[in-house]
Amino acid sequence: MKNPEFLQQKYSLKKSKEVKHTADVLKSREKIQAEKEDREPEKISKAPSARIQAYLDRLDHVFNPPKLEKHPSFNRQERNLSIMKRAMHRSLIVKPDVATNEYLKHQEKMTREQGHGDVKIPARVRNEITEAVANINQGADMQEELEQFPNEQKQIVEEIMAKMEEQKQSLDSWLDYLSSEDAIYPDWLKYWTMRSVVGLSSYDKDEKRFPSRDETTTNPFPDLNREALAYVLDAVEKDEDYKQKVKTAKAEVKTAKKNHDKERTQAIAKRIKQIKESDPQAGIDRQAIAQEIEIAPFDESSFEIEIPEQPERPEEVQEGLDAKDFAKLYAWAIEKVTPTAENILHNTRGEWRKYDKGADHMSLVQAIQGHGTGWCTAGEATAESQLSRGDFYVYYSEDEKGEYAIPRAAIRMEGESIAEVRGIAQEQNLDPYIGEVVGEKMGEFGEEGKAYEKKAADMKRLTMIERKIYKDEELSKADLVFLYEIDGSIEGFGYQKDPRVQDLRSRRNPEEDAPIVFDCRPEQIAHSESDVNENTKAYIGRLFDDFFNKIPKSVEHIYTKFPEKPIWHKKLTIDHDKSLAEQVKDGNYDWVNEGIDRFTIKGEGQEEQELVLVNIDRRMSTSEVEAEISRLGLLLPEIVDLLAVGAQYPELQRNNFIVALLEEGSRVRNSRGYVVVPVLDEFSNGRELDLNYYGSRWGDSYRFLSRRK
Repeated sequence: MKNPEFLQQKYSLKKSKEVKHTADVLKSREKIQAEKEDREPEKISKAPSARIQAYLDRLDHVFNPPKLEKHPSFNRQERNLSIMKRAMHRSLIVKPDVATNEYLKHQEKMTREQGHGDVKIPARVRNEITEAVANINQGADMQEELEQFPNEQKQIVEEIMAKMEEQKQSLDSWLDYLSSEDAIYPDWLKYWTMRSVVGLSSYDKDEKRFPSRDETTTNPFPDLNREALAYVLDAVEKDEDYKQKVKTAKAEVKTAKKNHDKERTQAIAKRIKQIKESDPQAGIDRQAIAQEIEIAPFDESSFEIEIPEQPERPEEVQEGLDAKDFAKLYAWAIEKVTPTAENILHNTRGEWRKYDKGADHMSLVQAIQGHGTGWCTAGEATAESQLSRGDFYVYYSEDEKGEYAIPRAAIRMEGESIAEVRGIAQEQNLDPYIGEVVGEKMGEFGEEGKAYEKKAADMKRLTMIERKIYKDEELSKADLVFLYEIDGSIEGFGYQKDPRVQDLRSRRNPEEDAPIVFDCRPEQIAHSESDVNENTKAYIGRLFDDFFNKIPKSVEHIYTKFPEKPIWHKKLTIDHDKSLAEQVKDGNYDWVNEGIDRFTIKGEGQEEQELVLVNIDRRMSTSEVEAEISRLGLLLPEIVDLLAVGAQYPELQRNNFIVALLEEGSRVRNSRGYVVVPVLDEFSNGRELDLNYYGSRWGDSYRFLSRRK
């Protein structure tokens, strides 16, 4: 249902710059197209509803763009969403100096309220903290930036950065969800939701409301609860549908009255004309004539029209609907959602129920509403849409009465394929007790279910480790390797990584765990240049000058911070005899930039070469990156090095873009004359061998391939 009038009533959107800009763009495009087709341009409607809808259509095109024919694996939606996030971060996330000032003001206030008097933070300390926060926000390495700070100041900076990161994550969660296929709501509702959310702070549980935010707000944006949001948007859609039907009914009555009154007026005029024709001198009594004619005045009560019944709702909810007040409605929905108690989750005895494609969606909705699942399927419109596209399975466990009534896991199908598997834990991950039940169910889906077996196994393993930690039991080397994701990522079923991973890590001491993971003694782990010797087996710390010439090649594990920042380095077989085309084919890429064939392979024979990926923690120019590679004692790579990585470690580029800057004589120019270098990247699960401008400014998502001397 399109409803631009809703946004016009709420925001007077027709006057906004973005709506006017959209109209100008459409007018310009139509003029160009008309000139091409040698015709007069069609007029762009000036009606507010048409212009607002055109703006919404343009937004929808941004978030759901068509695929590029020549680059089908290029994910335009992902790219557009990334651009939108960066723009919103710049505009909406609290600025570093403001965040620092607000945090320190709060600390001074707390000190006073705790009876310590008016303790002022010295200007020097305040300035140092402010500068550090600003630098880290710009991409500087936090560990290096805080190296000389006292512990108390370190903690302050870390907490301020955490506040800013929480804001980004809370905002991104709304953008990710509303732009996903799961959010099947109409565009006007999505716009209203997002525009409302960016003006609100986190939920105040005491006052049961969402306070407004301004440029000094350091709290996150509201938490995204998909179930609560589904309640709100369902209520709004039903209310707007009801009001539209009432409006239509009233319009019909008004039209009927207008037609009736016109007919009656014409009858009276006809009678007056008859009287005048019979006797021109006769007096005219309009009231008497009106009573005389057969057509009585319009009686609205006798007019048959369907007026729908207004849905029953609490008074405060209807007030929120009438005012189009998202904050009030979302607060109501948050209170309505009641998560299942932890002690009940231990009991996993229950049954799977299948809701067939095309079946009545209300049986599904009624079974899961009110249980705090966090599933958007609790909303009627979402459930109806999802069941129109495939079967839906829900596992219900026993409640306190012994009835199978508590929804614990869901499997949603798209046709014959599994679209998603969701649990009721944070971010819709599986709760710690239900993994085995879901894992067994996956076996019924054959090949389709195998893709989910690793996730089920990972969740089972994580639960086992969680229980060990809470029982104060020792973790094995294999447990720690898994928890710290040394050999691969821990995969779950939710929208985001299972929060237990970070929670369990926070309960460990990485410094004590590292020797177990690396199978060495603590003194065999170096943390600075002076620690390095012939017995060193691992290094954790800042990479000092000429690092790769001074660190023994026998050192396998290199981290700037354990376990978050490993340095990838491997010895690969490099083949100079095989042709460029053959090596590109070996990479089995989903898409290859046609300009790759401009490069040439130099040298001959095969060689064993250790390759290193250099990380950067802030935006850098190409010259700065090359200086960093040189500082570490490394060399720029050859094209064959990048092709070897793509062929021998195909999954590596899914984590970060891998760039080969190449020596000056090995770079090429593209068809437009710009100097370009090869890059391995990944979009929409498609691996690509692409080109990038040599003179780019590079962000922290890039890794730079280098040769070890």
